[in-house]
Amino acid sequence: MHLCLYQPLIPQNTGNIGRLCVGFNCRLSLIKPLGFSIEDKELKRAGLDYWQHLNVHIFENFEEFYQQSQEINQQKKQKNYQPKKRVIAISKYGEQELYNFPFRKDDTLLMGKETTGIPDSIIENYNLQVLRIPMSEQIRSYNLANASAMCLGEFYRQVKESLIKHPLIREQ
Repeated sequence: MHLCLYQPLIPQNTGNIGRLCVGFNCRLSLIKPLGFSIEDKELKRAGLDYWQHLNVHIFENFEEFYQQSQEINQQKKQKNYQPKKRVIAISKYGEQELYNFPFRKDDTLLMGKETTGIPDSIIENYNLQVLRIPMSEQIRSYNLANASAMCLGEFYRQVKESLIKHPLIREQ
């Protein structure tokens, strides 16, 4: 399982998401620029002492992240190219609900910046699938950490049987 935050701004959100990722045995990627230093005390406080166990990778930009996540090869330019791994964007503008989408264990969930989400240019240029979390019209959006928790929970629920080892079950 893999979660990626596009240009996160708030250290407490990222700290909470890091803790969530450790709990789900999920890799976390962060795409720069970040709105904080990874040494930020608020980030560490929100992640508690779990940050040291986090499998985290930081990328300079989306292109670097995407190339590494896809293991780009020469076939990319072909018309029928299918990425080896899917990057699935979460946005309030997605046409399909999160809970109606069939996840695969090697999918990456891409969460947008707290203030502006994921730029349309990234979604269009990389032809990303876009999902939405259901919400009432009374709110603009969910908090990034809460949205990440909802998405990872559903992702895990769907793929847990296909994982080699259940990451939430400890061996005796």
